[in-house]
Amino acid sequence: MKIAAFRTLHTVIVTGSLAKASQVLNLTPSALSMQMKQLEDYMGTALFDRSGQTIKPVPLAHEVAAIMEEALARVEALRDRPDTRVQGTVRLGIVDTLLPLLLPRTLSQLQQRHPLLHVGVDRGKSRALMQRIRSAELDLALLALPPQEPQTARGLVWLPLLQRDFVLVAPRASQEKTAKALLAQHRLIGYDRATVTGQLASRYLADKYGLRKLDMEFDSIPAIISMVGLGMGVALLQIADPRLLQADDVQVVKLPADAPRLQYALLLRQADQDKRNVQALVQVLTDVARDAG
Repeated sequence: MKIAAFRTLHTVIVTGSLAKASQVLNLTPSALSMQMKQLEDYMGTALFDRSGQTIKPVPLAHEVAAIMEEALARVEALRDRPDTRVQGTVRLGIVDTLLPLLLPRTLSQLQQRHPLLHVGVDRGKSRALMQRIRSAELDLALLALPPQEPQTARGLVWLPLLQRDFVLVAPRASQEKTAKALLAQHRLIGYDRATVTGQLASRYLADKYGLRKLDMEFDSIPAIISMVGLGMGVALLQIADPRLLQADDVQVVKLPADAPRLQYALLLRQADQDKRNVQALVQVLTDVARDAG
């Protein structure tokens, strides 16, 4: 019997219903029900009273949950002992836009907290990294969360990390001060529409301003910002790392309240979320992202 089933039982008891437990655990109702059925088969008796309109845990279920919670708490305490050190290798995928902002500080923090933990880093675009998580080529990926991607996708866990607003980047010398005026008077430089970022920007420009054609399109935000600084056009971008704006002669124009926001998230397989080395990297990434704002 998998330990996850006992944790699920505990969550059902604490939340008071299977439906609430499925939301807390990021499980589909059918997956949660299957775990409870397997646990009942393991015990050889019913753990829930199904005679009424709502399913209620029987006293035996409370007893099983209490015993396992105590045992799991003791195991967790053993994991946290100083002589039980995190080690091994975690394969991390990360989108290019977050590399300079998060990766150096993450690796530095890991070296201090978990010197025996090695991290292999691969760069890539969000959808490619997502596929590599599904195929178990990566253990963890930091990517842009596609707006249409269900956060309860089967077998996957999404952990939101950062949000970034889209802004219009324009030459500092531009006389126009509103997004509408700047877009009307300057060439439009777009970010690669094969990416989540590029698609969100393109959709917003089309829906809000009727702009469906880009004058130029690139997959490098630093390059686009440099071109804007040289007066070659304007660009709708999300700036993950504000330091990118310091070296070029540009201004940032805020967009209306209906402008899109980009959500960056950590993605991992549900089966890996209890691995201690993966948890260690998740914690460090979360701390570094919080400090980065």
